[in-house]
Amino acid sequence: MTTVDTSYFDTWANYSVGYDITETNKTNGYYKLKVYGVLNVTGNNISWDWGNATVQDKTVGISSSYGNGSYTLVSKEIQVNVDANGYSSVYIGGNISTSYKSGSCGKTVSLPKMDRGFTQTPSISFSSKTAHSLTFSWTTSQNCSKIIAVVNGSSSQIWTGNASSGTFTINNLSSDTQYEVYGKFTRKDTGVSNDSNKVTEKTKKMPVRIRVNGAWEEAMPYVRVNGVWKEAKPYIRVNNEWKEGI
Repeated sequence: MTTVDTSYFDTWANYSVGYDITETNKTNGYYKLKVYGVLNVTGNNISWDWGNATVQDKTVGISSSYGNGSYTLVSKEIQVNVDANGYSSVYIGGNISTSYKSGSCGKTVSLPKMDRGFTQTPSISFSSKTAHSLTFSWTTSQNCSKIIAVVNGSSSQIWTGNASSGTFTINNLSSDTQYEVYGKFTRKDTGVSNDSNKVTEKTKKMPVRIRVNGAWEEAMPYVRVNGVWKEAKPYIRVNNEWKEGI
């Protein structure tokens, strides 16, 4: 039990309130707590003609005598909702009232910040490609507001909006080159970011274009090397610099 506050109603006895977190629900954003009212007897014993103990709004009758030790007199389960940023607080209080003496105690408690990211890992899958681009489909369990693509370790923002599925395209890639891609997805209602799975995909080889019956068509060049036809990559000279041709 985490002790919240204590009322010392005698030199050898006190009444404390505290709690345990019994459930953390990130999907719906709440904690469940069990709150306690505890009598602590540090002397040999304490007694009274009548008494009751309260924690939150629950009150119970208690025994008339207690020996040395700690006794949970009353307990109750409560739910504390968490805001979109993962923060929550609750007042925990109680009192003991007897024919001998009485005391009350309580404080507001801030619970641990809850990471309210996506309830399922964001998913990406390869969709299509060209020589210089890769397109991926994506889905999230809650609406997403931003996607940052990480391509071979380099990051850039590629999408903003409000949706739980869609596509994104990474451009300006090199042809015939393998890339490892994943996304950093931001949940719309909480602002928490989670990484997707990683996908490895290769861009297409660079095509050339030839004119067939008045229309330009893509073609893949081949060269004959030692009697064997092999794919070739075309280059053109631009300002005295060789560049891949298209």
